[in-house]
Amino acid sequence: MPSYFSYIGELNSPEFFWNDIPDDKFKLGNTPERIVPKGFSISLGLAPEMVSHWSKKAGLEGKQLDWGAWGMMVRKSDLESIWKEAREQGLQDQNEWQKFWEEIEALQDGEMYVLVIGEKLANANVEQLGRSKDTERAWEAV
Repeated sequence: MPSYFSYIGELNSPEFFWNDIPDDKFKLGNTPERIVPKGFSISLGLAPEMVSHWSKKAGLEGKQLDWGAWGMMVRKSDLESIWKEAREQGLQDQNEWQKFWEEIEALQDGEMYVLVIGEKLANANVEQLGRSKDTERAWEAV
């Protein structure tokens, strides 16, 4: 069974493509730079189903970013709603939830971000596919 990582990324990250994703980037590594969670943290704890759920529920634009990552364009207010629902579902313990909430609250109002949810790669898979700079960042995030 696959396991996942999730984070909030910078939409305008270098070498990240939301539109017109080049074939070589779609294979591996089309993920934005992580801004939340800060420091060492495995993940926000969200699963890929969140992309389709919130795309339907709130009309947010979501799509596959590369072979194993999905993303959704969000504003701070969207993230607040998503995070409040995550609290109700008990996806994190209260201390972890609060830490991430404070990081979300520090984001800029009106800015667009990318909520990224991706499949963790096993070491063998990463070696077979090759590592890009973006993949290294994603790998370090998990």
